[in-house]
Amino acid sequence: MSWKKELKRLCKDFCISNDTYKNLADQTEQRYKNAATPGFYKGDREAFLYDRAQADLRDLLIQSL
Repeated sequence: MSWKKELKRLCKDFCISNDTYKNLADQTEQRYKNAATPGFYKGDREAFLYDRAQADLRDLLIQSL
């Protein structure tokens, strides 16, 4: 699973622009570049980054209401 591909699909589902998607992906990579992956992900960095980006997207959607 490529977390960026899944995030892009999710953004399309919510009609989020490509620019916003790119910003979310870039911010997620930068913010968690040196962060340790929590143990419950069992080393799955892709899932960790996807979950973090999904949380940021959720916050963005809630702010737009």
